[in-house]
Amino acid sequence: MTPGQDLRSAARVQHQLLPPSLYTGRYIDLAAKASPCRVVGGDFFDYQDTSGQFRLALGDVCGNGAPAALHAALVQGLLALEAEGNDGAASAMAHLNRALCRRAIPGRFVTLFIGLVTPEGRLSYCNAGQCCPILVNHRSVRDLTAGGIPLGLFPDATYEEESLAMVPGDTLVVFSDGVTEAQGRAENPNDEFGDMRVLEAVREHPEATASAVLDHLLAKLRGFARQRQQRDDATALVMRYLGEREHEVVSCQPGADSRLV
Repeated sequence: MTPGQDLRSAARVQHQLLPPSLYTGRYIDLAAKASPCRVVGGDFFDYQDTSGQFRLALGDVCGNGAPAALHAALVQGLLALEAEGNDGAASAMAHLNRALCRRAIPGRFVTLFIGLVTPEGRLSYCNAGQCCPILVNHRSVRDLTAGGIPLGLFPDATYEEESLAMVPGDTLVVFSDGVTEAQGRAENPNDEFGDMRVLEAVREHPEATASAVLDHLLAKLRGFARQRQQRDDATALVMRYLGEREHEVVSCQPGADSRLV
């Protein structure tokens, strides 16, 4: 097997490690997509619907390519172990940080967002250095900043969490810096997609499904990037809170295309 074939095989495995791109549950509607700037990358998303709450995460390992992909797989495995417990977002983040510091991989750190949503709409979250996610409704926009420093730097780092009440229709948008720092026209290298374009894309479809909101955001991103080769992996996740419903309807779909740009 050639090095190129090895990388393509690794890319298939990395894609299979991610959950389906589309999910609709009893009170959650979610869509997410990841796009490495090389064959494999260090971005990932994850989610799990348990009997008591819905857990979601989006992470970004420093760097890109095969080394970042290996580190991302390690973090995904640690996240799966944390999901087996009932710890809050900040406690889970502290456990992950200590586990990564014990491995002490030089020059590697991870930014990560963890969110926990109850059927009643209580969102508890912790943001360890990830791009500031936004919670959008018809009245306001809330930046989700509570948390701490990226993981894997200092074993004694502490993390905070915040708890918010969501109402049906609220939309949570989480993204890596490969989205906001995507570059547009080659003649203007300092022009980046930015946070405001993310917010504008979400607000243009306030009543749409998570999948429709994500598709619109990605179309805006592709139009901005104009097929320019990007320097960083890019991942985005959109979650809409549906409110408690009488009957549970669960649907998972892999999605037709996992690439953003």
